[in-house]
Amino acid sequence: FNAALEGAIAAQGAFLVDGHRMFMGHGMNAAGASRWLDTDCVHPVNEGHHQLRREAFRVFTGELY
Repeated sequence: FNAALEGAIAAQGAFLVDGHRMFMGHGMNAAGASRWLDTDCVHPVNEGHHQLRREAFRVFTGELY
């Protein structure tokens, strides 16, 4: 599914910030600061939001934040 989505996004000249990929290993079973999702398994905690910002900046600019 991700490969098809990436192809469609590239064909439109858009950008993909792959939150699914970056949150792998940082969900409800992660401990302490490694957990980026809140107890509802959907909404990011502050660190999760920070990491999304960093990844979006990297995708849009090609530079690390």
